[in-house]
Amino acid sequence: MNNRVKTINCVKGEIHNLLAIMRFVPDFTASPEIYIAEFKSLFQSLLVCSDVDSLDFWSPFLKIIQSTEVAGPIVGVALSSIHKFLLYGFLSPTSGFILNNIVNSVVQWNIPGLYSSNDEVIFMKLLQVFLECLRTQASIYLTDASVWSIVKRCFDVFDKERVSELLKKTAQNTLLQIFIVIFNRTAEMGNEECYGVPCVRNILLKLANLIGTNEKNEANWKEKRCLGLFLMNTALETAGEAMGLHEGIVLIIQDEVCKSLLINSNTGDLFILSLTLRVVFNLFQSIKRHLKVQLEVFFNSIHLKIASEYEDSQDPFVYQRSELALESIVDFCREPSLVLELYTNYDCDLHFANLFEALSKFLCKHAFPLHQNLIRLNELCLQGLLAITSTISIRCDPEMHNIEPEPLENKIKENKVMKEKYSESAYIFNNHPKDFIVKLQEKNYLPKNCDAEAVAKFLKENPAIDSTSLGEYLGKPGEFNQEVLRHYLKFFDYGGMRIDLALRLTFTSLKAPGEPQCIDRILDAFGKVYFQQNPEFADETASYVLAFSIIMLNTDLHSCAVINKMSIESYMRNVKGVNGGKDFPQEMLIEIYNSIKNEPIQVSETVNVVKSEDLADNDLANNTWKKIIKRTKGSMNYRMLNELMLQPAGENEKDMLDILWESGILGTLTNAMDCAGEEKSLKAIKELFIEISKICTYFNMTDHINRLLSTLCQCFLRNTDSIIAFHHSKRALYALEAAVECAIACKDHLNGVWGHLINCLFRLHSLKLLPQQLIDLDDFVDKEGRILPMSNPVLDDSFFQYFRAGSKVSNPPSHKSEDDTVEESSGLWASFAMYLGVPTQPAKRGDELMQELTQELREKVIGTGIHQIFLNTKSLPLESLNYLLRTLIQRCKDSNEEVNIVLSLELLTNSILSNAIRLEVSEWKSAIAHLVNVVTSTHHSWSTERGLVCLLRLCIHHHDDIVDLKASLVTVLEHMAELPPKKLSRYADRLAAGILILMNSGNTSFLIQGSSWTLLLKILNSFSLIERTAMTGFEIVSLIIHHLHEWPGVELKMYEELLDLIIVYIRQDLPSSGRISLGLKLVHSLHKQILKRNTSEVVIYFWKKILALVGRLCQEQKQALRLQAYTLLQEIILTSSSHPDLEKWPLWKECFERVLFPLVVEPFMITREMLKDISDEKATIMKKEFEMCREKAMDIICYAVLFKIKTLNTASEFTTFWVRLLKLLSQTLKNKESGDVNEKSYEMLKNLLLVLKTDNDLNQEQWTLTWEIINLDALRHEIEPETASQQHIDDTIEVL
Repeated sequence: MNNRVKTINCVKGEIHNLLAIMRFVPDFTASPEIYIAEFKSLFQSLLVCSDVDSLDFWSPFLKIIQSTEVAGPIVGVALSSIHKFLLYGFLSPTSGFILNNIVNSVVQWNIPGLYSSNDEVIFMKLLQVFLECLRTQASIYLTDASVWSIVKRCFDVFDKERVSELLKKTAQNTLLQIFIVIFNRTAEMGNEECYGVPCVRNILLKLANLIGTNEKNEANWKEKRCLGLFLMNTALETAGEAMGLHEGIVLIIQDEVCKSLLINSNTGDLFILSLTLRVVFNLFQSIKRHLKVQLEVFFNSIHLKIASEYEDSQDPFVYQRSELALESIVDFCREPSLVLELYTNYDCDLHFANLFEALSKFLCKHAFPLHQNLIRLNELCLQGLLAITSTISIRCDPEMHNIEPEPLENKIKENKVMKEKYSESAYIFNNHPKDFIVKLQEKNYLPKNCDAEAVAKFLKENPAIDSTSLGEYLGKPGEFNQEVLRHYLKFFDYGGMRIDLALRLTFTSLKAPGEPQCIDRILDAFGKVYFQQNPEFADETASYVLAFSIIMLNTDLHSCAVINKMSIESYMRNVKGVNGGKDFPQEMLIEIYNSIKNEPIQVSETVNVVKSEDLADNDLANNTWKKIIKRTKGSMNYRMLNELMLQPAGENEKDMLDILWESGILGTLTNAMDCAGEEKSLKAIKELFIEISKICTYFNMTDHINRLLSTLCQCFLRNTDSIIAFHHSKRALYALEAAVECAIACKDHLNGVWGHLINCLFRLHSLKLLPQQLIDLDDFVDKEGRILPMSNPVLDDSFFQYFRAGSKVSNPPSHKSEDDTVEESSGLWASFAMYLGVPTQPAKRGDELMQELTQELREKVIGTGIHQIFLNTKSLPLESLNYLLRTLIQRCKDSNEEVNIVLSLELLTNSILSNAIRLEVSEWKSAIAHLVNVVTSTHHSWSTERGLVCLLRLCIHHHDDIVDLKASLVTVLEHMAELPPKKLSRYADRLAAGILILMNSGNTSFLIQGSSWTLLLKILNSFSLIERTAMTGFEIVSLIIHHLHEWPGVELKMYEELLDLIIVYIRQDLPSSGRISLGLKLVHSLHKQILKRNTSEVVIYFWKKILALVGRLCQEQKQALRLQAYTLLQEIILTSSSHPDLEKWPLWKECFERVLFPLVVEPFMITREMLKDISDEKATIMKKEFEMCREKAMDIICYAVLFKIKTLNTASEFTTFWVRLLKLLSQTLKNKESGDVNEKSYEMLKNLLLVLKTDNDLNQEQWTLTWEIINLDALRHEIEPETASQQHIDDTIEVL
């Protein structure tokens, strides 16, 4: 079905319905034939109609509605038909004429006769038609009169007496939808073809009238006010900023609407006040650009005034009013641009009050808790402060800090500076009128040699000058005062201005004094200046007299004391003939009279707050509002700062923070945190601290940061005397979180705060709540990787374990397995407890609960991130880092708690190591000197041990870079060297480990030079006496010997001392340590170094010394030592046999006689104690060891002889040496008891003699002596078989 057919059928159906009801309604007073005939004609036209749009099918229905004689039910059907046609879209989008005709017809309908409840149905249909007329596409062609008639008719329905609540709600809902439709088109208004500004103006005037409905004089005043406020909110929310596009609309809002809202704020109904506050907020959102003066009045007269009423009253109603006002203030504060715009438009404008400052002071004052707990109003003020600081903070981006400020920002700053200058100088003048010039000169507000003109210029240009004080000063008879007055008046431009207007201009900022003489002086000077600029009068006297008459006329017409007012005729008679004997122009006098009559001459009064009593009096309210409107016309628009909001924060934001700070925000937050109990409030306070700290950081406000963080730290300390106190105090954790986040945000400005942060650290430390990252001690370990134990076992088992365990809390072992069941309580109590839901399981022990609390709190502390502050010191500026180091040093000196001192030392050392490259020399020296003082303290403690570790750590990493580290280590070694062994043992293991690592790090030649070596040698000797450090000390000796060749200029004495030191360690060795073997290798290594790098005398000296030392070791009672010493002795002899400095006979003679031969004679000493009560088995073993050692000695002697025989046999004493050697060797050939030949000795001697025989190293005489001493035929037969046979024959012959 096409649209034409659909339209025709629908209209036919409605005609049928209407005709049917017309026939059967009994009270149809008019003649029905006329209407029936018209509908039948329309019906016939529809049957043959091809173009529905050209057919006027609306008129018959509208005639029914317009008729005053048609019964209500019939009108209702006609309205339903019109509504259906509009719904179906039968009205063409361009049919503006028809739509306006529909509106006019429907609006004119009135109830014929008396009102009845049945008529409400018609009213509802009426409302439906109105709404649909505005919704149709042709509504753009509705005239302003049509739209206003619709709105007015809807209001009439709402206001109608005796209507039901349903109809009222329907009318209200219809108005709501109509307002949405109308105000949604506000931005498009201006087209002459459709409705627009005139209609909206009428609507706003109607709303203003509703809002200002008098409570006493009108019925249903509350209902009307609520409707007006509700619709005004709808209009503002719908139109938004488009409201400000039309001057006509703005003027209505500035005047009537705002006046009604101001009066309405004095209401005693909370719901109406709530709606009023919301309208004010929406006004600010929509057209604040045009409401600069009004918003100032609203803030001062409504928001701040009502919000503070609760202070002087205990009435709950007053409290609720204050709460509503505060909620509205918070809504304002949450607007992103409000903070800066308030400051810019008011605090930086000479002609407005410091609104941002007033708001800041108000919030800070009322957020301050007056009781032990925060009340709702305190919390609201905190939310407002948080919104303000967040708005400032969000633009405090450090990355944008160096961006060049916008010209507008500089201009705002200049205005603020100028306002402060004017305000201060005006204060001086207003309060010190006698000596204000001197005071202004002291502040450079006036030049040193100022004259009357300079003073007059100052008074003229300063808008903050009090008009009363100014009038009194200028009216004084003094010569200087009168000169200032003349110059002051000359600054006015009266040219071409009528004299009454000139007087108005003059007295705008100058209030005429009460004394007639003063007024006379001012008017006399005015007359002269006016005449100079307007010489239209006869002379100066004429100007003066006319001016005086105008002032008198003003008083007469507007004074309440004057009953009979002066007429125009009387006034003209009074000034007759005073213009140089002539009359003033009559037209001018009439204009002056009418001007004064219509508006009095008075000082321009700046109204920024309206009192409640003024609002209660209509005349006072109207008079006050006129002043506000007058001020509005002379004020600049509200400055929008949307573009500036995209720029980084500048000097203006800094000034805003200063205002907040001077308003006492820190004291407010401090007390609020002490009183807050709810997490919501604590969270808001924490966020406030953080936001303020970010702003302070951005603007480098170090003092503010110090006070913020010190406040938070002190709050934390006040609430954490124990684990229980910490657990029960929510504010303690929030204070700690805030302090940590503020410190992280302000890491570049923590100079004066480190002490407070460290105090918090100490408190957490004392409660064993520190994160593991802070309590992990960097300590030396043993070979198995275990941390070296403390010298004090009690301390090691108690608090020191907390350091090493970190956050691990070990639960006490349980004697029950997981499978064990807990026997539940039985009996009457058990049944009763189960019934009540009381657990019958045994309660946890106190220590278990404490462990759980500690673990829970430690996790929360870790969550704060406090460890990040002290571990990430690389990102700190150098100055802040220096303050941290100095504070840690001072805390070490001041603290009496051992654990705190140790913690400070650890943090100090870690911070230095993390920032070693960029630290200044002075900081290094301070830290090193402190560590040295700690270590060299006469009182041994845990801190001295840790101080030693810390100093060694620094030396290990940076002894090459920092000269003072070397000197400090020498000082510590000197101190340690003087300690008795028992005291030294407390430090020995860590000192030894540190020196060992230091030696491994290289470039430690400073330790083996001069007095340093003497100290180190003494300490190394002491290490050998301490069981747990002996091996480490031995490793140090080994490293020294290993690197000895790298250090030039080593004294010869050092070699000798090292040899003695090695021997000491060897003799102190335990069987299981393996130190003997290593020690003997060191001796050999040292021997090799001596052979390579020193002169012959030195080589010979140390060769003798080493041989003597090793020889004595071969005679030691320890078997392992003896055996390895023999091996070393053999190696030394072999390696030195070819050295050119060791070829001489005397050296080797001494070697044999003093070292080797004694080994054969007495391999090791056997004392009487050794033989006392010895068993046969042990005696046999000892005897075997004795013989075995002799064999080893004999073996070495044989090797030595073979290697050096060429040197030996050339000596003149060789025969004697050889004989002695043979005699010693022969002692090992036969067993004294059995007489048996020792096979090993026999073989060694045999080999020696074979080699000597082969090389002809012995002459005949020497061989003869050999066989005589040896006296072994078998051996001789093997060495000299021929000679032995011949000898045998000779012996046989001799026998025979």
